[in-house]
Amino acid sequence: MEKDLAKIQDIHSLFQYDTNLIDYLDGNYNSHLDSVCIFFKYIKQVYGYVYSSMPLFKSINIYKSNEKALTVPPLIVNIDTFDNDKVILDKLTTNY
Repeated sequence: MEKDLAKIQDIHSLFQYDTNLIDYLDGNYNSHLDSVCIFFKYIKQVYGYVYSSMPLFKSINIYKSNEKALTVPPLIVNIDTFDNDKVILDKLTTNY
């Protein structure tokens, strides 16, 4: 169990500190073409690494709030598609 928790922490850090992903989610690219290129060149590679090296993970979804960032279902979707209790979502967003 501790190994699995450590893997989850590693994956969290991998995504949390990825500057390409952060810029993508912030909508910092000048065109849709730039966003698509960055997604396929860098961000999708992170997903591939996680799925190939850690079979524990079957699906990782990122919920974005910035409308300028392109949606890439099912990997990156709008936060309004989060289907859990709104109270839980509010607690998550106010803690960061």
